[in-house]
Formats: sequence, structure tokens, C-alpha cells
Amino acid sequence: MKLISCYIESFGGLSGYKKQFNTEFDAFFQRNGTGKTTLSAFILAMLYGMDSLRTTDKGLKDRARYLPWGGGKYGGSLTLESKGKLYRIERTFDSKSETKDALTVYDLQSGEKILPSSSPGEYFLGIPKESFLATACFTGKEQGSILGMMPRISSYVEGINDTDFYDKALSALLKASKNYSKRNSGSIDKCKDEIKKCTADKNRCISASALAEDYQKKLADNEKKQKPIADRMVFLSKHAGLLEQKRQLETHKEQVAEAKGRLDSFIEQHGASFPSDEQIARFDRKALNIDAQRKQAERSVEDEALENALIEEQKLYGKLQEKQFEDVSNDADALRKVNADLKRISDPGKSAEYDALHQRFAKDLPSEGEIHMLRSMENGMKAKEIAEEQLSKEREKRSTSMKKLGTGVLIAGVLLLLCAIVLFFVMTVLGVVAVAIALVLLVIGAVVLNQAKGATKANAAPDYLKEQKMIEDRLLSLGYKVNDRSLFLSRLYDDRKRYLELKEELKKASVEADELLKTQQELVSKLDSFFAPYPLPSCEYEKKLTTLKSQYLQYLQNVKTVQNRSAERTNAAKEAGRMQIELRTALLCYLKEQHEEASEEVLLKTVKQYAKDFTELSKEYISRKADLEKYEKSVDLSAISEAEPPREGEWEELNSTLEELKKSAADDRLALENALEIAEGLAEAEDELLALEEKLEQECDRLRILELTSSLLEDTHNELVNKYTEPVRSAYEEYALQIDPALCEGLKVMPSDMSLQFERNGELRKSDNFNSAFVVLSNVCMRLAILKVAYPEECPFLVLDDPFVYLDDENCKKALEALKKLSSDTQILYFTCHSGRTI
Repeated sequence: MKLISCYIESFGGLSGYKKQFNTEFDAFFQRNGTGKTTLSAFILAMLYGMDSLRTTDKGLKDRARYLPWGGGKYGGSLTLESKGKLYRIERTFDSKSETKDALTVYDLQSGEKILPSSSPGEYFLGIPKESFLATACFTGKEQGSILGMMPRISSYVEGINDTDFYDKALSALLKASKNYSKRNSGSIDKCKDEIKKCTADKNRCISASALAEDYQKKLADNEKKQKPIADRMVFLSKHAGLLEQKRQLETHKEQVAEAKGRLDSFIEQHGASFPSDEQIARFDRKALNIDAQRKQAERSVEDEALENALIEEQKLYGKLQEKQFEDVSNDADALRKVNADLKRISDPGKSAEYDALHQRFAKDLPSEGEIHMLRSMENGMKAKEIAEEQLSKEREKRSTSMKKLGTGVLIAGVLLLLCAIVLFFVMTVLGVVAVAIALVLLVIGAVVLNQAKGATKANAAPDYLKEQKMIEDRLLSLGYKVNDRSLFLSRLYDDRKRYLELKEELKKASVEADELLKTQQELVSKLDSFFAPYPLPSCEYEKKLTTLKSQYLQYLQNVKTVQNRSAERTNAAKEAGRMQIELRTALLCYLKEQHEEASEEVLLKTVKQYAKDFTELSKEYISRKADLEKYEKSVDLSAISEAEPPREGEWEELNSTLEELKKSAADDRLALENALEIAEGLAEAEDELLALEEKLEQECDRLRILELTSSLLEDTHNELVNKYTEPVRSAYEEYALQIDPALCEGLKVMPSDMSLQFERNGELRKSDNFNSAFVVLSNVCMRLAILKVAYPEECPFLVLDDPFVYLDDENCKKALEALKKLSSDTQILYFTCHSGRTI
């Protein structure tokens, strides 16, 4: 399997990135921070995706680490070749959840979409992400797990796909055995405890069955005692109801007689003829109309105030005419025009500008020749400054080159000195020579750096500083800043010209303003004399004129209003008198007594009260009579004489006895239900006890079978795993001999997890016990060996992200040469940031 190309739309710091991969050895030699690790992380994410973020995550996960820095679509595409066919993986990532990612895989030859049931990495490589990290992706640190490679290795060594079956089966058997035999919490002990509990439940059910029979007998006796008492209480309740009905009948008769007496007395005193509700409503409306007309005929406080105000307004506005308003309006327009001309002439901006310039130039006005001389001096100084700056840059450039040379010589001397220390332990003579050369290099580097520092020293002060000082002093004397001389020299010329122009303009404006002020005073005096008699607010004359017009029109409207209201009051008084006579005549027809002295309001109130009382008395008599007739038909009092009269206190005595019996029966019934509920579980307890005894016997048999099966399976598994370690060991030695034969001395591959151990001094030691170079090289050889055994037909590509950071130059060179040979069969992507670790 080989990578062909990739396109990163946005992933971490990479955006719009395209890469065409070399199908053999592709080396990425770049400085730190240019995106090497980001590119390798992108390849891994396209094959296996990224885990979702969780609120409990403490570290920075890949999904958050590689969020696009500049926004954009999070993801891209990866084109690869597998088994002679081309495929393209397109994938976009959500910022938080893996379930919201979008994945599409295309077969580029047929153009069809592939829907892999697992991740693309497992679909094309046949291994999970953990195994890919432990073999095909190497970053110089331990990551992933080799166990996921076991099924694939076994598939090619033994021809089967279930090598992990033994580990899973053996683990399951041991776990199941513990579940059976664990003390107290094992299934056998639990079954025994359940048998004891079930036996106790069975005995309790037998006792409850006998107790239920006793409670049934007690309830039957209680019912026999309750029946005669209840029958007697029913009879007593019915007899009491008949006596109450008799008392209610007598009460109804008394109420009918009383209502008839009150109605007859009222008719005798006031008569039986009264107006209907409709007639009373008409009387009410007529009374309201009379009150309204009377109120309208009265002179209100508002009318009196309006008439008094009209007298005062007549003194002010009685002599006004429309012609006067037109003349005043013309004078106000003329005054507004004069004010506009004055405002135009006396521009405060020009005056302020002139005052500022006058303060600067009144005592010391520079001539045009002086300004021209200063500007010529400034232009000459600029040319000199540019020449000095170019000379300074050349010195700085020469100094930088010398610093780089000196630093390189010093680094070479330090590296040679470190190598000399190592050579002391191999060849002393070579070590001494190397030390001497290293010291010479260090001295040369120090001398070059010292000369570089001397080259950066500044020359003597420029010769144009006197001219600069003269220009700055002249600008400061006129009140200008000196931080930008060219700008303020230009402003000095413009300010002088503007000062002379403003001086001439203000002189002409002063003469014109005197004439306009005279006209303004005449118009103001005329307008003030016109508006003086009237109460107007202090505002512009146009607003005063508008207000005065409004007041004059309101005065004319008030005159008409007073005249109209006086006529309305006279008409209302006449109408009220006529309606009063009609209402009084109609009301006196319904009263037997003499009420000639009473007012219409009193007469109407009396008639309404009499009519209301007569209606209520009539309704009460009819209602009482109807209730009596209905009650006489509904009751039958003939059974009162046949009844046996109750004894005094008999009802309370019987009720107390009956309540005691009911309470006792309720307690017995509750106890009976509980006993029956317990007794019903007898058959179920017996069946459960029998089933538990059978279950205990089956659990003991299963435990014996599991223990025997575990022993046989463990022996078989040990025999199998020893077979596929030999191919891996042979492949490891093939790669290790190309780098360093010491990597094969005393080698042993552990079959359980494919880890490496080496025999030293008669004792096996793990690879972690050796130096960093040994660990890195053995790890690389082991990864290559596993891939060769697991993928004999088509080996996957390798991603190596600076794995040789801990190797010295010699070991690094050997490892890189081995990788270069391997790249003829396997595509290798090699990332490094150091020139000493590249090919």
C-alpha cells in the first residue's frame, strides 16, 4: 500500500496545502513549526479519524490541537494505492464530536463510493489504530499496542485467522471459574444461601395458612352480631325523618299565613295600583333629562371665568387690525436679513485663526527668502542622512556575515571536542589530535566574533548636525515642533501667506459691519415698541408675531363662545320647567296620600319604593303558597302512629356498639389478607427450592468442566504462539545485521506480546534496560520485522517522524542507509528538522 498525494483544506496551521508523495523514499527536511508533525497527524486522522472531545479531558486532544488556525473547512483528501487500485479518502471533521464527521471513500477506477464498515485504515491495512501506531507510525516514543497484529501474523504463519481466540477463551474461562468458586460472592455460595432463604419462606407460608382459618371464623361471628344492630338503627333513622317532615309542614303553613297578612295590610294602606317597570324606567329618564336641563341653564364657574377673561382680553386686543400684523412681519424679515449679513461678515473661525497667527508672527514675521533658505538646507540634510544610512547597513551586513562564520567555527570546534572525548577511550593519539584541532577552531571562532563586534561600532557624528540645529532653533522660536522639520517648514510658508490674507479681509469686514449695526438697532427699536404692551415670551420676533396672532384669534373665538352659551342657558331653563310639570302630574296619579308639597325627586322615589314593596310581598306570598302545596304532596305521615317510639339514648348506644364491631372486623380482615398473601407463596416456594437444589448441582459440575478446559486450552495456546515468533525473529535479525550486529546478541522474542529481551551475563533483560540508541534501533527493526511477516505481499507505507533524535552520527547513518534500501519495497515518509539526520 502506498500514498500517492494529499490535499489539506484546513488542518492546524496548514491551509490549502497540496503534496505529491514519492512512492519510495520521501524525506521532509524542514525547521520546527513548518508543519511536519501536522502533516503526519493529518495522514493518521484520514485513515483512523480522531476521538471526540469530552468535558473530562485535561490534556489538549488532537481534535482541539489541529483546529484550523485561520478558519475554513476542517479536513481534506488523501489518495492511495492498494492492491494495484487507486482510492481517494475525503474526510471533514467536526470541532467536537466524532459522530458529526463526514467520510467518503472513492474507487478512482470505477468512480464508485466504498462504504467500509470500519475505518479506512482497518479496511485497507487490516489492523486497528493502536497496532498502526505500534508498527507503521514511529515518532521516537512508545505508543499503540502490538496485540492487534497477532491475528494478521498468525494468518500468514499458520493459515488461520483466530489466533487471539486462545487468549480471549482462556481469559473468559478463568473469569468464569472465579465467578463460580469465589468465596461468599461466588455463584455456588450464593445458591446455597438462596436455598436456606427459600426453606425459611416455605415454613412461614405453612404457619400463615393455619392463622388465616382462625381469622375467617372470627369475621363470620362479627357479621352475625352486626346485622340486628344495623336493622334497628335503620328503623330509628326512618322514624326520626318522619317527625322532622311533620315539623317542616307546620312551618310552611305558618309562613303562608304570615305572607298573606303582610300583603293585605299593604293594599289597605296604599292601594293595589302601581306603575310597571317600563313606566318607572320612563319616569327615571324624564327626571334625568330635567336635571340635565337645569344644570345646562345654570351659569357655570367656567362660563363666569370665560366672561371675566374676555373683559381683560378686550382691553389688549380690541384695537388690533390685520394690517398691523403684515407690517410687523416685513420688519422682522428685514431684521433677520441684517443679522445674517452680520454673521457672514463676523466669521469667528477666521478671527480665531487670525489671532493664533497674529500671536506667532506679530513680532517676528519671516520673509519668503528666509523660508526658502531653510527648506534648501533641509533637502541637503536629507540627502546626507540617506547616504549615512546606506553606509551603516553595509557595515551591519558585513558584521552579520562574520558572526555567522565565527558561530559556525565555534560549533564545529565544540562538536569536534565532544568526538575527541569519545576517541580517548578508543585511540588516545587520535583523541589528542582531535582536541588540538578543536581548540584551534575555538580560538579562530572567538577572534572572528570579536572582529564582528568591532565592525559594528558607529563612525563619528555626521557633519550636517549644525545645519539641523539652526533649522530646529528657528522653528522653535516661531512655536513649531521639530520632530518633522520638512512638514513644519512647509506649514511655515503656508501660515505666513494665510496671515497676510486674513489681515486684509478682516479690515474690510469691519467697515461693512458698522453700517449693518445701525440698521439693526432701528429695526429692533421699532419691533420692541410694537410688542411691548402684550404678554409674550422672550424669543425671536417671528415667534412673538406668531404667538400674538394666535392670541388675537383666540380672543375672537372667545367672544363667539360667550354669546352662544348665554343663548343655550335660556333655552334649557324653559325646557326644564315644561318637563317638570308633566312628570309631577303623572306621579300624583299613583299616590293615595296628599304630596302636593313634595318635589319631583321625592315623588318618584316614593312611587318606586311602593311599587317595589308591593311586588316583593306578592312574590313572597305566591312562593310560600306553592312550597306548601308541593310539600303536602311529597310527604306521607301516616306511619308515625304505627311506629314503636325509641328509648332515650338508644341511637348513641347502638352506634357505639356497631363502630366497635366494624373496627374489630377491619383489623381481622387486614390480618386475614396478610396471612392469605403469605400462604399463597407455599407452592411457589416449594418449586423454587427444588429448582435451586438442581441449580447447585449443575454449578458444581460446570466448575469442574471449566477448570479442566482451562488447563487444556492453556497448553494448546503456548504451543501455538511459539510457532509464529520464529518468523518475526528471523525478520528482525535480517534488519538488525544491516545496522549493528550487537542488536542480535542474545535475542529472544516473547510470544505473549512480541516484546524483545536480550541475554547478558546469563540473565534476560528487556530492551528498555539498554541505552537510548539501542532502544530506538531495536524498536525500528522490530517494527519492520512485524510488518514484513504480517504483510508478505504488499507492505504498508511507513511514517517516521524524527525517530533517530537520540542516535549519534554513526548509528544514525547506518539506520538511514537501511531505510534507503528498504524503500525499494516499502514507501517511507521520513520527517526531520536536523540536517545531520537527513539523507
